[in-house]
Amino acid sequence: MGFLKSCLEQLIRLAALSPFNPFEDIIQQPLFGSGDLAQVPLAIPSDGGDTIIHPEHASPGFKCVYPKRWKNCNTPTSRDCWLQDSQAEFASYSQIDINTDYENPDAIPRGTTREYWLEVDGDVTLYADGFEKTSGKVFNKQYPGPLIEACWGDEIVVHVKNNYDKNGTTIHWHGIRQLFTNQMDGVNGVTQCPIAKGDEFTYKFRALQYGHTWYHSHYSLQYPDGLAGPLVIHGPSSSSWDVDLGPVLIQDYVHDSSFVRYQGEISPVPGSFARADSIVVNGHGHDPLTGNGTYFETTFAPKKKHVLRLINGSAGTHYIFTIDNHTMTVIENDLVPIEPYTTTSLSIGIGQRYMVVVEADQEPGDYWIRTHPATGCNGFNATLPCGGVFNATCSPFSVTTGIIRYDTKSPPSKKLPTSRPWDYTHNCADEPYEKLKPIVPWTIDHHPQNEITQGRFAAAHQNVNSSEETGGYHHWMLTPDFLWLDFGNPSILNVENEKYEWNPNFRIVEDNFESGYGFMIIESSSNTSIPLPGKPGDVSIIPLAHPLHWHGMDIVVLAQSNETFDPVNSYKTFNFINPPRRDVVLLPAGGYIAIAFKPDNPGIWLVHCHIAWHASAGLGLQILERQNEIISSLGGPSALADTKRVCRNWRQFNKKHPVEQDDSGI
Repeated sequence: MGFLKSCLEQLIRLAALSPFNPFEDIIQQPLFGSGDLAQVPLAIPSDGGDTIIHPEHASPGFKCVYPKRWKNCNTPTSRDCWLQDSQAEFASYSQIDINTDYENPDAIPRGTTREYWLEVDGDVTLYADGFEKTSGKVFNKQYPGPLIEACWGDEIVVHVKNNYDKNGTTIHWHGIRQLFTNQMDGVNGVTQCPIAKGDEFTYKFRALQYGHTWYHSHYSLQYPDGLAGPLVIHGPSSSSWDVDLGPVLIQDYVHDSSFVRYQGEISPVPGSFARADSIVVNGHGHDPLTGNGTYFETTFAPKKKHVLRLINGSAGTHYIFTIDNHTMTVIENDLVPIEPYTTTSLSIGIGQRYMVVVEADQEPGDYWIRTHPATGCNGFNATLPCGGVFNATCSPFSVTTGIIRYDTKSPPSKKLPTSRPWDYTHNCADEPYEKLKPIVPWTIDHHPQNEITQGRFAAAHQNVNSSEETGGYHHWMLTPDFLWLDFGNPSILNVENEKYEWNPNFRIVEDNFESGYGFMIIESSSNTSIPLPGKPGDVSIIPLAHPLHWHGMDIVVLAQSNETFDPVNSYKTFNFINPPRRDVVLLPAGGYIAIAFKPDNPGIWLVHCHIAWHASAGLGLQILERQNEIISSLGGPSALADTKRVCRNWRQFNKKHPVEQDDSGI
């Protein structure tokens, strides 16, 4: 699937990739190569009078634009500052910086409008790891998708056209809060119908957060086949730096269609699950069976501090990220600026993002980037050594996936590095809980506004016995039910229908409370006291780790434990004083997480496992938040006019060309 070409200026990035493309007849572009993305602001004021900021390493001609009352204060030595207001009426608003509460839209200055066009194509040929994959699905005829960038406070407008005749599509803006724009969240069956072949849909939302994230298809298993790209919102940061090297998108990669691989996940064969073939970084990797492929490469300027914007966009792999001989200062997780801390390795769950600063303080030379799959959270081609599974004692293939080359005056090196790795653990776990300290603090009320028994779930696995109608299959669920969406009748179009019968896993927040927090407990322990649905033995808890993603909100992590949840005593261990805040949290294998969220964004929001295979197999639910206010918060019924048009077109398309739904829809 590709992006609608309207290229008025090329997207040129400095991250050095392969100097030539041996597959130039193939539809594939590197992340920072010459792109087909048009970044056309609807109205760009001139440099005279208005405040202009030129972010480091942005696309050529890109600039942040604010009303002239604002003054730029962001420099290499003052990255925590963004804007100063010379005409502030209130002292608290005289400066916009790292301490500004981005949850308050009134505290954020209005920027400009960024307009982009994306076109989706399917069944294209990719050579990301040297293997000829003929089932690729791409944006704007490139993989990964082109960079979308904006500045803090901008409005982002993205026109999406679907050219693919086998599937519909929707685009989700991962981690974007979508305050009062629930219909722009991009989830088929929840906030919209799929965009049919030949149809278009325009997404509009304001960038109230800043940092980096990614966008991807939320139609079934399209994103593991290539429909994913980076999104950067320029703003302040909690540590100084000199050079922004841009996004680093890390993905596991499958050689055939992800829709085919999914059959391994639901197969009744014991031990069967969906597997990947290799690891790619910014569209570059190596086929472990042949050794063909290329490395991602980027350049360090000696003695300078470099920003890397790390993204785990995988379908089923959790990574330990390291750079030989170099430490990393972590300054942001999941669009939340945090107090800086230093580490030699970084544990990145599926869907998670980290912004790190790396100083080029080593002897000029070449150094490996390593992306090591975490033990218990990966699975690759079973014909590889170790049965294709990485663990503490066995690796099916090399984890060296990228190269840092120091910029010297001599011609660039083409040799492979000889650097040695750091010692690090391979555990499947989030970064240490106590290290993720948000700059803008929250203190959580000890007493939830919802009934906690209504917000307690287990990540369960169900075996469905073979029958003549269905055959045998497996699926996942967040008890008491598995997720199965109706493409042609999205939830958002039923929030005002009093007679609509919601699925049991919809309703968590039933009251229209405007303050406080809702709590959720999610468990992965076979010893849970939660009653399991179905016949005895049909549903069980398999103690696996699940990276759980919340749409439409940042959630706070009150507890994250490897122990079984105790309804009486576990509450005593919860952290209510500025706990970690993010949108993807790893549910530990055999343990539990306790989270809290502000019910201040009316909408119907998806919560799901970001292991794509598990989400497709039903591991998700929907939060119905302040139901009576949803439509008015969007601006009234007219705000859903385009949503209804797309649904009419989808139903008409599906009537003529029926699309068989064999998964949850997400």
